[in-house]
Amino acid sequence: KDGNKRKISAHTEHLECFQNWKELELRLKTGKIIDEENLRVIKKKEKYWQQICILVRVLGGQNLTFHGHGRNQKLNTPGNGNFLKFVEYVALFDPVMKEHLRKITDHETQVHSLGKNMQNELIQILANAIKKKIVEAAHSAKYFSIILDCTPDVSHVEQMTMMIHLVDMEKSADEDNVEVLIKEHFWGFVPLKETTGAFMTETILQELEIMSLSGENLRGQGYDNGSNMKGKDNGLQRRMMEINPRAFFVSCSAHSLNLVVNDAARCCLEASSFFDLVQRLYVFFSGSTCCWEILTHRENSLTVKPLSQTRCESRIDALKTLFYELGNIYDAVIEISDDTTFTGSSGNAARSDAEALANGLSKFKFVTSLILWYNILFEINLTSKQLQEKNLNIHSAIQKLQQTKNILEEFRSDEGFERTLHLESVFGFIYDSHRLQKKTARQIREFCIKLESALTHENSKDIDATDLYSELRAFSRRLKKHSTPEEVLKFVCENKLTDSFPNIFIALCILLALPVSVASGECSFSKLKLIKTYLRSTMVQERLVGFATMSIEHEIAGKLDLKELVTEFSKLKASKVMF
Repeated sequence: KDGNKRKISAHTEHLECFQNWKELELRLKTGKIIDEENLRVIKKKEKYWQQICILVRVLGGQNLTFHGHGRNQKLNTPGNGNFLKFVEYVALFDPVMKEHLRKITDHETQVHSLGKNMQNELIQILANAIKKKIVEAAHSAKYFSIILDCTPDVSHVEQMTMMIHLVDMEKSADEDNVEVLIKEHFWGFVPLKETTGAFMTETILQELEIMSLSGENLRGQGYDNGSNMKGKDNGLQRRMMEINPRAFFVSCSAHSLNLVVNDAARCCLEASSFFDLVQRLYVFFSGSTCCWEILTHRENSLTVKPLSQTRCESRIDALKTLFYELGNIYDAVIEISDDTTFTGSSGNAARSDAEALANGLSKFKFVTSLILWYNILFEINLTSKQLQEKNLNIHSAIQKLQQTKNILEEFRSDEGFERTLHLESVFGFIYDSHRLQKKTARQIREFCIKLESALTHENSKDIDATDLYSELRAFSRRLKKHSTPEEVLKFVCENKLTDSFPNIFIALCILLALPVSVASGECSFSKLKLIKTYLRSTMVQERLVGFATMSIEHEIAGKLDLKELVTEFSKLKASKVMF
């Protein structure tokens, strides 16, 4: 009997296996390996995760907090944070999200996948996808530059922001048109234990290794004027150039100009006294609602602005109102000094301060200084804004600085300017390629030899001087007058001349890959302050970088294929399917 039972059992198992085999064979033929019910579950899960990813992307892109008060992570409760509240609102219109929240409310599922751990995972997935696009762009461009700046955050952690500066050549669908774009991408905030040149050099090399970018293709360094970065002996730029002499250091022109203006404003007693009076004027009016009302009563848009120790633009903003409305401001001060309704110790102090300000404003020296400084700062401010443009190249920066230098009596330090002039002497002839027809063969050959020398490291060189000379002689006749490097590079790409003029192509790519300012790096700090606030000072580094990446690189984030990202992720999170 036992033998018969074993035979029957084996026969039954055989029939079940045979049936499963035939079902699988049929599904393979029809392309339906997964049954309809399980397929429906997977599709619903994919849609759910796509919606969650969209919410994470929107909140991150807008610098909005995720959590509520006291880390409240419960659905349908007040103060549970933007993320859960957005989920609740989506559920009002979307049946998939509504069904998911119903299961959570009815305790049909123990894991709602909406907590902080899952949020962090999704933030990292989106940030990594953005970084992948940046790395692809850097590999496609080949030559790139780095832009760095440092600042302490609210937790007193020294954060180094790292930007990648590169040339992106976007092709149209038919590949007939090419758009040459100079782009700067945010890579991340890197916490620093030390701010020495040696430690920062090691950190940069580690980050480049993470990006799988070769340090040999680094062609530019853009830093501020800190000695640990620009130092000639032990500074970061010096150490990087020892590793790769072709990684040219470009001192931030906008930052240098800002330092020049601020130092010039403090370099002599007259200038210091002038700006001190301007600041006292702002403190006087802004410190009292009554005084402010008297000022604005004369003209609705009439306000006074404060000075900043770090922004030269604040000085032109403060002087602009005085320059055009000095009469009204003086009358307002006189009105306050003569107003007998200001009584008591504070009122008498206000009248006394107003009288002192009126005396200062009425002096010939102040009026003369106002006209002089406003005209100087107006010109400098225009140049400063132009120097902060991402698509500015070295040649244009030199021209703008040369024009502004005529206004200034003396630069605080000519070292950075001379270094920039050296780069101009190396790359300048490439910028004005159409003018080479007026140069002698000897001059062109000398230009090419100098460029080859600058772009040579050990046995590796980016260009060949002899070939570049031949290419330039033939190529210069094809160009329109006053063509910019971007237009020349576009001409080469659109006409498919990269193989015919490879050295010109490489030289232009390197020229445009050189940074001019570190403005983008400084702008990233505004995101840092928005994201890591006093109330969110304990935020982990990965979450901080993820938020900043989604916010700063929102254009790339908006173009991500969420369906592609979510497909694999949702399959892992979906219920296990038995085949």
